[in-house]
Amino acid sequence: VTRAGVLDVIAATGLAFEERAFTVEEAYAAREAFVTSATQVVMPVVRIDGRPVGNGAPGLVASALRRDFHSHVELAQ
Repeated sequence: VTRAGVLDVIAATGLAFEERAFTVEEAYAAREAFVTSATQVVMPVVRIDGRPVGNGAPGLVASALRRDFHSHVELAQ
C-alpha cells in the first residue's frame, strides 16, 4: 500500500520512476536516495556505508514525497 501511494505521488508530480537493479557504486554516486516502508513511508537515506549521499542531508525529492504522501493518500480514499 505504501509503495503504491508513493508511486501515485510520483506520477502526480510528473517525476519519472524507474525500478531496476543498481550497483553499490551507483548508490554511492546518487544525488539522493530514500527507502519506503509501512512505518516510515518515505525515509531519506543520507549515508551508505558511512559515505554521504549527495550533500549528506535529505534531498528535495525525498522530502517532498514524504511531505505529500499522507495528503495524497487521504484524498484518494
